[in-house]
Amino acid sequence: MTARILGIGAVTSLGSSLQQTLTALDDREMGLSRERKAIGIDGLPMTLAPVWPLHDLHNPLERLARLATLAVKDLAGQGFDVAQATRFSLCLPAWVEQGGHADPLQSRLAERWSVSPAHITVSFADRTSLLDLAFAAQKQGSAQILIVAETYLVAELLDSLTASDRILSRYQPHGLVPSEAGVALFMGPDPDGDGHGHAITALQRARDPVDLHRPESLLGQPLAQLADQALEAPRMPQRLLSDLNGERWRSEEIAVVCSRCADRLPAGALADIEAPASQLGYSGAAMAGILLALACRGAPAAESQDHDRQDSLLLVSQFDGTRIAARVVGTGMEAS
Repeated sequence: MTARILGIGAVTSLGSSLQQTLTALDDREMGLSRERKAIGIDGLPMTLAPVWPLHDLHNPLERLARLATLAVKDLAGQGFDVAQATRFSLCLPAWVEQGGHADPLQSRLAERWSVSPAHITVSFADRTSLLDLAFAAQKQGSAQILIVAETYLVAELLDSLTASDRILSRYQPHGLVPSEAGVALFMGPDPDGDGHGHAITALQRARDPVDLHRPESLLGQPLAQLADQALEAPRMPQRLLSDLNGERWRSEEIAVVCSRCADRLPAGALADIEAPASQLGYSGAAMAGILLALACRGAPAAESQDHDRQDSLLLVSQFDGTRIAARVVGTGMEAS
């Protein structure tokens, strides 16, 4: 017996639920705003994409706890019995582990969710991702909830991004907009093998050795190789989703991928790469969850010739060199 993705909950800068986020994305709304209490390097208010105003909630651990909790609450609101889950697997930013905050946060969440801390497994985004967790969970037959929570609205991180000239500003038009998000997956068994829900059918991971501060070779080659491997199936994916975040290196990288894989991707997908960070801001590890939520939503019926199956290619790149290509197939699940 295998498990599949049966439901997804989310909280983003565009909404406190997945459905609100999807509706806002469809309406081309922007979750970005000027934070007048945070001044950027150009002397102007910083452009951020917070779920809650930056100075309304100062504790980053509390932000993570609320993001994770609201994502699970969204699942429950869609009718999923989260109490039947035998395990909660939580993917958190690396700074949580580096600061020794993992155990306190685990205990805090266990208390909020009325479960034993032993039922919450914690991993960290510098070594794994929500896509890795979901791919591994498909081999198990029990109901479980996988969660990723990430906030870039941490003072030290904002300082580091500013010092690295990576934040959008008057001086850096190719910078990213720091954001935050929480995404929760409900993984359940598929006892009849009828393919209900969504599954990750291919997951490729590698590390790009190119130093993005001083690139000495062409960007995008490792990700293009991963995408090529994920596209080995005879059927072309209908959609291409990427965590393009506004930074120039990401655009250069995806251009190489599109060039190398043009014969494996439909013209429509190449011409319309879905990049939610342009509206939601960039939320680091949580972007993989947002891309997965969009892939599991399925393509609009007018764009699909096969209403019984949706097929997407997801591309994820992180500044530390992590590269992931994943293929997601399913039956066109919609948020309720």
